[in-house]
Amino acid sequence: MPEEEGNAPAPVEPPAGTPPAPVALADENGVLRKGWLESLDEDLREESYLKEAKDVQGLAKGTVHARRMVGKDKMVIPNEESGDEVWDAYHKIGGRPDTPQDYNFKRPDDFPEEHWNDEFMVKAQDILHKYGASKKLGDALLELNVESVKVALEKQRQQEEYDLDEINRKLDTEWGLARDQKMHLGNIAVVEGTKNKDGTVDEERKARILEKVNKDPDLIWFASNLGGKFSEHGIGKTGL
Repeated sequence: MPEEEGNAPAPVEPPAGTPPAPVALADENGVLRKGWLESLDEDLREESYLKEAKDVQGLAKGTVHARRMVGKDKMVIPNEESGDEVWDAYHKIGGRPDTPQDYNFKRPDDFPEEHWNDEFMVKAQDILHKYGASKKLGDALLELNVESVKVALEKQRQQEEYDLDEINRKLDTEWGLARDQKMHLGNIAVVEGTKNKDGTVDEERKARILEKVNKDPDLIWFASNLGGKFSEHGIGKTGL
């Protein structure tokens, strides 16, 4: 029987359990449709990277670039519960040498030997290795330490030079033209005080004592007075 005019056919319901027809996320040009994020799982919708995407081409590029950045060697970022193997792999990728000795800390040729401490450097290498420091970081820290010590030594040298000049100025003021004679008397005291039982002078000891005495105005004054006593009794008149 023909349908009566003006009556539309009833819609056909899909069978129970039939999934809904897919909704296109992009138009024919690949441009993402408004609201396309709503089709994703809830935990993905707030990702800023996805919110900034404009088309399918952009999504594809972002995914490929991210994969390329990871590369072949994937690194696991360790945490407090990670084992030694995970931490060792992490430090190795970060540039840590295989052993503490591989930092190879050595005294530079222009660095004073008396200010280099091999035992300290061994301990420093152990600590750097324990906490995963790279070889580059170890080299930078060694260079910083060396330069800091050099600067400190130069400041010390300048201070000692200034102090010695100050000593000479004070002695010139106190002794005037008699300064050379006073210094000679002080040298007599040092010579007499560094003689061995056989009467010979211990030259090395004398040099060390003179170096110390000549840096302290009180010791210079003391040695000069003592030398004067020797001279009064005829001791050391032959000089040095």
